[in-house]
Amino acid sequence: MEWLENIKVPKTTAKRSTSRNSQPKVSRGDKLQTRLSPSARRSLILQGAIEYFAEVGFTGKTRELSERLGITQPLLYRYFPSKEVLMEEVFEIVFLDSWRPGWDRLLNNQGIPLQERLIEFYQEYFEDSFSRRWIRVYLYSGLAGTGLNQKYLKMIRQRLIDPVCLSLRNIYVPKKNWGAISDDEREFVWMLHGSFFAYAMRKYIFNYEAKVNFKEYLTHAIENFLDGAKANYPKLNTA
Repeated sequence: MEWLENIKVPKTTAKRSTSRNSQPKVSRGDKLQTRLSPSARRSLILQGAIEYFAEVGFTGKTRELSERLGITQPLLYRYFPSKEVLMEEVFEIVFLDSWRPGWDRLLNNQGIPLQERLIEFYQEYFEDSFSRRWIRVYLYSGLAGTGLNQKYLKMIRQRLIDPVCLSLRNIYVPKKNWGAISDDEREFVWMLHGSFFAYAMRKYIFNYEAKVNFKEYLTHAIENFLDGAKANYPKLNTA
C-alpha cells in the first residue's frame, strides 16, 4: 500500500476525519481496533475504501469492503449512510482535496513566464496526482458512470485550463477584445493536459514507461505547446 502514503486525508470536520499523519494505516485483512474514536475509525474506513476501489473499481461491494476492514456492514453504514456517500468522499480525497492551494497562486502569477509556471506545476502535479491509484480510481469512476469525474473536470477547467487561456491571450494577442473564454481556447489547452494524462496511462495502466528524462520530456512538451500557441492561438474562435 505504498500509494497510501500520498493520500491527503483532510483535517477533522463534521464530515471527514483527521490527516493521514495522525492515523494508523489499515491493510487488507487487518481488523480495525475496537477502541478507536469515531473520527479515527472513519479515517481508517476511508483509507481502506480508497485502496479497495482502486483495486476492484466502484462496482465493488460494501460487504466485501467491510470484510476486508474487519468490521460489519452495518457499522460501515453507520459512518457512511450509503455506498454513494462513501464513493463521493473517496473521490474528493483522491482528486479534489489533493489540489495544492499554492498552485492557484502559481498559475495566475503573470509575473512569472508561462513556461516556467507550467513546468513547475506539472512536475508537482505528476508527483501528487498522476499516480497509479489516481489513474485507477479515475478510470473506474468513469466506467461506473458515477458522474464524479465531472467534478474533477470542472475543477481542472476553472483552476488550470482557464488561467492558462488568459495567460495565452495576454502573451500572444494582448490587444484583442476576446470576451468570454471559448471552447476552442479551452480545447487547445486540454490538448496539453491530455498529453500528460496519456503519459500517465501508458505508465500506470499499460505498464509501459519510456526511458526518458522526465523533466526534459516535460519541458519539450510545454515548449512545443507554446510554439503552437504562438502560431495558432490568435486564430481561435472567440465565445
